Amino acid sequence: MAADAVVEVAARIDQAGAHPEPVSPLPPEMMGLVEHAKAYERLTVAAATSGDRTITLKALMTNPLVGDYSVASSLLDALLEANRPHLPRFFPD
Repeated sequence: MAADAVVEVAARIDQAGAHPEPVSPLPPEMMGLVEHAKAYERLTVAAATSGDRTITLKALMTNPLVGDYSVASSLLDALLEANRPHLPRFFPD
C-alpha cells in the first residue's frame, strides 16, 4: 500500500491512546482486493472535492459493485440529482 493510505487495523485502546496490533503483510490475493477498494476511495475523494463528473464516473466504474458503464452513468445522474442540495460543486451556477 502507498505510505499515505489510510486503512483500518485492530488496536488496543487505553488511557494513553491507541496502540495498533502488529499486522502481517497481506497475501497477494487479498492485496489486489484492498488496492482495488483503495483506488475507488481515492477516486471518490477526488470526485467529491473537484465536482468533476468524469472523475465521479471513473469512481463508480471502479466500484466493484458497479463496474459497468451504462449502470455507472445512470447511477451517477440519479445520485447527483437526488443529492443536488448537498453537492454544489457538481451544479455550478
